[in-house]
Formats: sequence, C-alpha cells, structure tokens
Amino acid sequence: MPIQRMRFESNYRGLATLILLWCLGGCSEKLSVTTTRAETHRLEVSFTERAETVLRRDYPVSMPVNGRIERIELEVGDRVSKGETLVRIDQVPARQEVEARQAAVEVTKTRQELGFDTSVEEAEISRAQRAVQTIQARSRQMDPLVEAAKTGLENALREQGRVSNLVKGGALPSQDAERATLAVDQARATLSARESERSAIAQELGQARAAVSSAQAALQRKLEEARGQSATIEEAKVREEQAQYNLNKSNILSPIDGQVLSRLERGPKELPAGSPLLTLGRLQDLEVQCDVLSQDALRISRGTPVFLDAGAAYSETLKGEVRLKEPQGFTKRSSLGVEQQRVKVLVSLLDPPDDLGSGYELWARFLVDQKTALTLPQSCFVRNKQSYFVWRVTASNTLQKQNVEVGTKGDEFWEVLGTGLKEGDQVVLTPSDALQENLEVEIDAPL
Repeated sequence: MPIQRMRFESNYRGLATLILLWCLGGCSEKLSVTTTRAETHRLEVSFTERAETVLRRDYPVSMPVNGRIERIELEVGDRVSKGETLVRIDQVPARQEVEARQAAVEVTKTRQELGFDTSVEEAEISRAQRAVQTIQARSRQMDPLVEAAKTGLENALREQGRVSNLVKGGALPSQDAERATLAVDQARATLSARESERSAIAQELGQARAAVSSAQAALQRKLEEARGQSATIEEAKVREEQAQYNLNKSNILSPIDGQVLSRLERGPKELPAGSPLLTLGRLQDLEVQCDVLSQDALRISRGTPVFLDAGAAYSETLKGEVRLKEPQGFTKRSSLGVEQQRVKVLVSLLDPPDDLGSGYELWARFLVDQKTALTLPQSCFVRNKQSYFVWRVTASNTLQKQNVEVGTKGDEFWEVLGTGLKEGDQVVLTPSDALQENLEVEIDAPL
C-alpha cells in the first residue's frame, strides 16, 4: 500500500512538472497586435446620396397663333443661336383677324355717334339720395330714445339694489324686491328694443347708401363705356397692325443660344395656338438635384460644398455647392420599401464638363463639417455603455485602458477630446476581447 502511494505521488509530481513547463513555454509567446498613432489632421464629416443632373430652366417653343407649320428640320441635340428661325408658320388667321378688327372699328364708331342717354341713371341716383336723407333723420331721432332707455335701466338697477338691501334688513316685504326685479327686466327689454330698432335703421341706412353707390356706379360704367369706344377703335387698329406684322414675320425665332432638348412636332401640320413644338435649353444652366434625408438636410445650408462622382468617365471629382434647400419635405419609399422623409436639394456645378447632359446619374457627397483635430480610426474605439475607451500601448509594450471623449465622428476617423491621449500615442487598431490591462504585447508594423 505505501509503495502504490509513492508511485502515485511520483507520477502526479511528474505530470504537474510537465504542465508547468508547457504553461511557461506557452505563456512566453506574447499577444501580437496592430497599432496606429493618434495624429492631428483634417477631419471631414459628410454623407453621400444618389443625385441627377437637371436644367435650371428650359425654354418651351409653342404656336403663338392658330396656323399650319412647315416641316421642322431640327433634330434633338442640334445647337441653335438666338434669333435663328426654328419654325415657319402660315399665318392666314392673322389676316382674318385684321378684317374682323376693321369691321369692329366701324361698328364702334356707329355706336359712339349715337351716344348714351343717362337720364334714367341720374333719376335713380336722386331717388336713392332722398331715401338716405329720410333714414338719417330717423336715425337721429333714435339716439335720445336709446339714451333714455339706458338711463331707465341704470335707475331700475339702483332701485333694485336699494330695495334688496331693505328687504334683507326686514324694512320692506319680499314683494317689493320682486317688483324691483320686474322693473329691471322691463327696462332691459325697453333698451334692447330701442337698440334693435336703431340697428335696423342703421342697416336700412347702409342699404340705402349702397343703392346710391350702385346707381352712381351704373352711371359711371355707362359713361366709361361711351368714352371707351375710342379706345376700342384704337385697340382694334393695334391688333390689326399686330396681325399684319405676324403675317409678314411668319417665323418663330430661338430665344437663346442653346440646344434642342426635345421635338414634339415634325410637321407640316395644322395646330392650334399654344401647341408645344420644341424644348430648348442651355447646358450652362446645368445643376444637380438630390433628394436627401430630412435629418441630413438639417446639416446643410446654402453654400455647403458638394463633391460629385460622375463615374469612370471622369477621372476628377466634380465640385459644386448647395444653391437651394427646399423648405417643404416629402415622403419617398426606399428601394427596401421603407417610407422616408426627404428634402429636395439643388446643387450648382462650379465647373461643369462640356459633355455632361441633363438626366445623368451622379453620387453627391455633402461636406457638412471639417476641422483640424486629434483623431484615431473609428475601429480603435470600444463602446462602454455611454462612453468609449481605447487600448493604449505604453513605452514598455503593455496595454493600458484609456477612457476617451469622442467629438466629431467622420466617415473613417473620429475626433479625440480631452487630455486622455496626446499626439503620437500608440493605440491598438482593432481591439479584441483578449486584451487586458497591463498585458504585454508584441507590436506588428505600426500603421
């Protein structure tokens, strides 16, 4: 039995020695980490949205009058110069309008010669004015009656108060209080009746004055119509001259130096006035339209820098700035079917390329903040409830947990505030759960 115990203890000690040697050998290998340094550099905060080029203004070309257009030879994309003939029109309706205006002049001259008899209107004005005077006299008679009724009510109220006090003191019977109350009610009724009568007279007076104004307006309209015949004649002559001018100048001219964006009619064809023919535009008026999330819209304003990526066709990023942020938002469904509140933002291009057209897709990066600050890559930060910390590597290559205050959060780097870190401090780039306070580590090539 003792021999077996000695063998067991000997084997146990040997096994423990092996385990200790294995632990010492394993623990001698340090944990390898990749570090970076806290550095001061320019920190940018931005967000990116899909955008589209649009023209700030287009120039529709339409039919000025009814007529028949000739064939339009212009194609979409063709350049046009200001004053260049775009469309030719046969303006036969203009000649017909000249003839109609000439006939209208003759009819108006005949009516003007006959003149107008205003005796009926003048008699109506006199009658209405007399009615006003009569009602005004009645109104003046009502004023003292209303004042007397007010005085009667005041006296009745004072009497009611006096009687009420005497009744409470037992000097008068309660019937006297009831009679005083009845007297007050009668006085109120009398005042109400007088005021109602005065209001009715005032309303009647207003209607009578309106009748005077109406009669005077009718007379004035009649006189103006008589005097207006000369203006009608001149107007018809002007229209005749304009129609003749349109007939002689049967061309629709380009209002701008630009390009044809769309052609809506080819011709030849009869068209009514107002029919759209062409749409012109200037690529110099090109800008960018972007629908941004409402919470992002709060971070931008007029003049906010914008960097625009037009794809592989352009080696350099296009530059722009916010021209307009519309005050009214709207609901838009995302590609995942989620309803979002969006705000339309218009961006001016600072140096648009010549071959960029309307309706082109871009990616717009809005630069909402930039500063020079002490920063670290965002992967360095570890969340600890409501705060953050980083793993700082000391001069002896041991780890130290350093609480930090985070300022501005950029796309890749975050600002470090306070005195916890200084420029040049080494920090673990991508911390893991294996890191511990005072753990000795081996540093890979620092970034």
